[in-house]
Amino acid sequence: LEDPSTDPKAKVAQMPALAAESASLKAFSTSLAAEIIEDLRKCCGGNGYLLSSGIAALALDDLWHVTAEGDFVVLLLSAAKYHVKRYKPA
Repeated sequence: LEDPSTDPKAKVAQMPALAAESASLKAFSTSLAAEIIEDLRKCCGGNGYLLSSGIAALALDDLWHVTAEGDFVVLLLSAAKYHVKRYKPA
């Protein structure tokens, strides 16, 4: 999209695909990170809750990303909507 020689109409035509891909990537990466952080905390037992472990701070910094700018389920549904629209039976 950054290429100045590309026709603006072609750039606009690429936007739905870009939005679907970025929504999918954000939903997947944030939910995976939340699961990994929670597993890490559980593996450390009670020490996982201590601020000195660093895991609590990591959780506070990153777990809110799952619902920031839209719940990850809504993001996945918007990506699925795009792919269903583009589906053409063989």
